[in-house]
Parts: sequence; structure tokens; C-alpha cells
Amino acid sequence: MYDTKRSPLLPREDAREAALFFVVAALCFLAALTGLATRAAYGAAESWAGQIQGEITVRLLEGSAEDADDLATLLEGLSGVRRATPEDREVTESLLEPWLGTNLPDDLPISRYLAVSTSPDAGDLTRQISEAAEGAGFQIEVESHQQWANDVERSLGILRMVGIVALVLLLTIVLSVIAFATHAALLARREVVIVLHTCGASDRFISRLFEHRFFGLGLRAGGLGALFALLGAMLLFFAAKQSGDRSWLLPQMSPDIGTFIVLVMTPLIAALVAMIAARITVTRALNELY
Repeated sequence: MYDTKRSPLLPREDAREAALFFVVAALCFLAALTGLATRAAYGAAESWAGQIQGEITVRLLEGSAEDADDLATLLEGLSGVRRATPEDREVTESLLEPWLGTNLPDDLPISRYLAVSTSPDAGDLTRQISEAAEGAGFQIEVESHQQWANDVERSLGILRMVGIVALVLLLTIVLSVIAFATHAALLARREVVIVLHTCGASDRFISRLFEHRFFGLGLRAGGLGALFALLGAMLLFFAAKQSGDRSWLLPQMSPDIGTFIVLVMTPLIAALVAMIAARITVTRALNELY
């Protein structure tokens, strides 16, 4: 008796595609990890910029706690100033502890600091604060945090461009690798393609066979790469948080909608890129054969 079980035109298993699967999964891992890291760093930088915008530090060079309170009252009366809060001496001493140690003498002259919050539409109040304080007899130094916010915003732009370039480069590599693998698979099954074409199969039908094959490969490889990227990012951020007391400065990993989008889009983009690469390669190869 003859075996009437149908076999696919393209074998389900191919040793060459195992290597391709590994390469695509590794590239998707790098792409997803880059996306997650870029997004986390971008979110952290936005948070830093939001915290320092509208903040001004005023240093009272000479004066007591009562003088700091009087200066705070004066500054709160200025247009555009929402709040002026004097820092306690204990807070200032804790900042000086790494250099001067603990148990500082009470008669040690230590500058008083005031944290000034301004309205978002107030603009630069540095000059106005200096003139008002000096007019009242206070000796102060004013430092606006806006310059730091501008530096962070410039870093955000650079970070965004680096992330985009890295993702485009990885997608280009995926496209090239799959195009090469598709062309090799087509040449290895040249006889099957010739028979199909002789039997009247259209180029679109032959192309669709390879498109479906590599779409599934890209989807599986992208999913595996995204999963390992999630695990890798969690391990990296967890290790960073154990680095010390200043770990709050580092990007944080959070399971929000942005993370979900990166992880879901990675296998979908990999599958679409694989399908497009297969279509272009098969179409060109068929034109060369016929």
C-alpha cells in the first residue's frame, strides 16, 4: 500500500534554519534589551528633569536660623515664588559629614541653604531673588537648576538618537540574515520550485510558502528573544539597585504599558521583517531563474 499522507512542500525541519533561529533570537534579544534600557533611561532622565525644573537653591553666606526664616519670608513674597523652605542645620551637617565628620562644634560657621520652588511660567528668577535679598542686607549665592535641566534634556535627545540608530541597525542585520537564509533555502529547493512553476504555480504562491515559513520563524525567535531580554533587563536593574545608596539615580525597571509594548512589538516586528525579506528575496530569485 502507498502512503497517502501528504508532506509539506517545504520540510518542517531544516538544520540550517536552527542556526538562523538562534541568530534571529539573539538579535531580537539585543533589540528588545536596547529598547527596554533606552526606555528606562529615558523615563529616569525625564523624572530627574521634572524634579529639578522650577527649583532654585539659595545659600545664605552669613546668618542665623532666624535670618534664614526672614529670608524665606522675603522670597515667598516675590512674584513667581511658590515656596521657600530653609534647610535645618542638621541636614547641612549630614551633607558635610563625608568631609568634616560628625559632632561639629555649634560655633562652626555653616552656611544656611534655602530650597526655593517657582511657578512653571515664572521664568528665570535668579536675578530678581539676588536683588531682593541683597536689598534687604542678606549676603547670598543663587544657583538655578535650570541649567542642569537643560543638560538632561540634551542628554535625552542624544539617548533617543542612539536608541533609534541601534534598533535600525539591528533590524537591518535581521533583514540581511533572513534574506541570505531565504535565498539559500530557495536554491536548495530549486528542483521543487521548478516543478511547481512547471505545474502552473504562480510566483506569488511560491513566495507565500517561504513567507509563511519565515514569518513563523521570526515570530518564535522574536518571542524567545523578548523573553530573555525581559529576564536580562530585570537582572541588570536588580544588580544596579544593589550597588549602593545612590541607586535611585539609575534607571528603574517597571512592568507598565511601555514595557509590555516593547516586548510584544519585538516578535511582531521580527516576523514582519522576516516575511518581507523572504518576499523580496524569493521574488528576485524567481526572476533570475526564469
